[in-house]
Amino acid sequence: MALNRWLTDEEYARAAANGINRIRLNSRVYDFDWDVEEATTAPIGTVRHKYERKHGKWIKIASENGINRNTFYTRVNNLGWNCKDAATKPTRQKGETEKTWLNIAKKNGIGYQTFISRIHTQKWDMERAATTPVINTGRRCFMKDKEGAL
Repeated sequence: MALNRWLTDEEYARAAANGINRIRLNSRVYDFDWDVEEATTAPIGTVRHKYERKHGKWIKIASENGINRNTFYTRVNNLGWNCKDAATKPTRQKGETEKTWLNIAKKNGIGYQTFISRIHTQKWDMERAATTPVINTGRRCFMKDKEGAL
């Protein structure tokens, strides 16, 4: 419940002596429902109130199941999964052959995203995706070629 009165000048002065400006004090008291004593005396960044997050319970379950927080949010927000499935369905594990070809691709100067894109989007086999060199195109590569010709 927010405070039912305005803060006094003495409370603002006490907060200013502790390094808390008027806007932050108002925010602490009226927006975050802190009591006046704590709001005027607690230094900035030292008090951690445990606010209930929208998916806080599911994030806990997901971390217990070995699912990264970002993976959980991607599943819920971008892919449209429900919270239960996003928190409990395990992530895809890379197979040994995929790891081997990924290491070969890294040695050949092919990045992870390029390698995966070649396999899933372009439907290349792993050997071709890991061994075909990247074609450097674009503005920056063109400028390097131009400078080399001078």
